[in-house]
Amino acid sequence: NGKLAVKGKAADVDTAAKYDLTFDLDHPDLGWFLGGADEKAARRPFTLKAKVKGAPGQGGQDMDVDAVLSFAGGALKAKGKAVGVPAAPKYDLDFNADFPDTAAFLRALSPSTKAAGKLGPTKLVAKLQGDSTNVAFTGLTGNIGPANISGEARANYAGPRAKYTVNLTSGDMPGEFFGAPAAASAPTPRGGAASGGAAAGGTLQKVEHWSREPIDLGWLLANDAEVKLQSSSIRLGKYRVANAQVEAVLANGALELRRFTGKLFDGNLDVKGKLVGGTARNLETTFSLEQFDVQQAMHALADSDRATGRASVRGNLRGVPRTEYELISTLDGQAAIDGT
Repeated sequence: NGKLAVKGKAADVDTAAKYDLTFDLDHPDLGWFLGGADEKAARRPFTLKAKVKGAPGQGGQDMDVDAVLSFAGGALKAKGKAVGVPAAPKYDLDFNADFPDTAAFLRALSPSTKAAGKLGPTKLVAKLQGDSTNVAFTGLTGNIGPANISGEARANYAGPRAKYTVNLTSGDMPGEFFGAPAAASAPTPRGGAASGGAAAGGTLQKVEHWSREPIDLGWLLANDAEVKLQSSSIRLGKYRVANAQVEAVLANGALELRRFTGKLFDGNLDVKGKLVGGTARNLETTFSLEQFDVQQAMHALADSDRATGRASVRGNLRGVPRTEYELISTLDGQAAIDGT
């Protein structure tokens, strides 16, 4: 339960309303305000302070708006004009975000986000425009933690599911954004690693420690999205993918990674994949790393500099993501490596 206080003046409410009001909302759960309340998630308290001054205009009320949404130790601010309220609203606002702790900010927006570590502050500015079914953040610039960001983000709510379109350019993006502060050791395929042009396949061993709890893929049906990202680098633990380009599409319960390319160990990385939810759950991916520096790879993977030269690896993996246990148990595919 929240608390709402309203102060100010209003006149001619029954005919041509004029008003100058201040709203002050104090609420224990940001999820309620964002429309995604989750009883299992920790409560995220917030305050909303808004000044609204309005009068009759063409097609409805015209308003001057100045709003501040505070949570996670920072604030989102929007200031500008809205017209045609409530029948056909349109708005044109200056937007900015200022949060001292990026990880806390991201987790507050989405409790399932695994952002961690000391990422530093988030500071963003943009033009926020829209109407009853569309929202657009254009001219977006600033930084999310250590990563400089520019681009735009749009949302459309006219269809059966909301659709989000994001097109961003970024600087160096740390793995802590994705909850990956350090490189994880990879499971070993049965029969050992492939080498010298030979192929390797089969299921993976030692699945006892994997969870048998169902993997929740309901989020695949919650929204649709298209995301494009160009980054000077994406770092995941010891691994740094330079000149990274990512393109992903979420539609009708399936997430498709159409492109993840860049330079890894001075080789050309190319990864594609698809995750399907519902009753036909499936995970599949193809990958290749062409002409990478073996010494760089061995140093990152095994802290060894004994091998040198150039090599290439290509392969694919498939699995059924019902539980972690079943995913690892059903994971199979092929890989081939050759080098000089």
